[in-house]
Amino acid sequence: EIVELATKQNKIGNQLKKIAAQWIDLPLQFGAHRDVPSVLVIKAPDEVLLALEENMAMLQGIAGQGRYVEHFISEVEKWQSDLGTTETVLHDWLEVQGKWSSLQSIFISSQDIRVQLPEDSKRFDGID
Repeated sequence: EIVELATKQNKIGNQLKKIAAQWIDLPLQFGAHRDVPSVLVIKAPDEVLLALEENMAMLQGIAGQGRYVEHFISEVEKWQSDLGTTETVLHDWLEVQGKWSSLQSIFISSQDIRVQLPEDSKRFDGID
């Protein structure tokens, strides 16, 4: 029983080290905005989203290992919290970036809209 406990805990420890190592070398990629090259926008973060999904699933599996995870539970919960926050921020960021691009094309490209909505156009220009 002691050997089994040590073996399972070693496996959990290795999985947590693997997660930590992956996030050290997993950068977000940025590129120039299509209309304003001086503005950077986040590129499709497929690799980051995949890592989030895989790591969250791995942590869920680890958390369900009962007494074997007791020694690591605070680290597991911290990773779950940090990755959950990362996922939320990344999704919100991409949503805002997409909506901003849509608004930009409406307010910048369409003189008709600028005439119909002069106050909104001024406000957008001030923020953009």
